[in-house]
Formats: sequence, C-alpha cells, structure tokens
Amino acid sequence: MQAFYQFSKASIPLDNKHIFIELISFVVLFMMILIILEAIHGIFFKLFVPNARIKFGYQTGMVYTSSPGSRYTRSQYIVIALMPCLIISLALIALFSIVVPHLALFDILTATHLSTCIGDFYLINQLLKAPKDVWVEDTEKGITLYL
Repeated sequence: MQAFYQFSKASIPLDNKHIFIELISFVVLFMMILIILEAIHGIFFKLFVPNARIKFGYQTGMVYTSSPGSRYTRSQYIVIALMPCLIISLALIALFSIVVPHLALFDILTATHLSTCIGDFYLINQLLKAPKDVWVEDTEKGITLYL
C-alpha cells in the first residue's frame, strides 16, 4: 500500500509535449483495447458455435461484434458478454507495475475500458431476468431472445 501511495504522489509534467504524447498514447491504447475486446467476443461466439458467422461493425458511435443467425444458451451468452471485461481487466491489473510511471494514463484507460463494458453488463442483467431456457441471438441491433 505504501508503494502505491508513493507512486500516486508522483508529479506529472504538464508541458504541451508531454500532454500530447499522453493523449496520443491513450487514443492508440484505447483503440487497441476496443479491437481486442471485440475479438474476444468473436472468439467466444466461435467457441460455442464453431460454424457461427461473426460480423464486426461500427454503428452510432459504437463498435460491435455480432453473430447473426447463431443462437446461444443464456449461460453461453453471459460468458460471451463477460469475458472481454474479465480478460482485459486482468491484463490491465497485470500491467499495473509496468505502467506506474504513467499512472494517470493507466487510470483513465482502465476507467474508459470499464465504461465500454456497460452495454454488456446491461445485456447480462436483462438475461438474468429471462427464463433459464431462453436462447439468444446477437444481431447488429442488439439481442433477440427465443423461448
């Protein structure tokens, strides 16, 4: 805990060059996280339905991965929705000691990553309210539930 406190007190240079580098670093790293996040969704879609058609896209300010025409059990879909957040969060925790010199960037990147998971958390919440035997299709517009 003492080490974390010492790192959090580190001064951050506020010159224009440093700010520009941190901003560019954030944008590049966040784009990488989005690509990895959507790829993880795609991997888990394929894990549960190997012949699934995976579609990556961008719509109304959001990137997405869908698997139109494939149906998943409620449990499978919860895993598909949860895995990117879990895997990326664990990776960020593992990288913490490396990025300590850039703690502000790391904090903002982690918070932004977790905010991108809100849609998945919402879908999980809705699925937990659905009957256990429901089947889920992930489309470009959202999910369709089949009883």
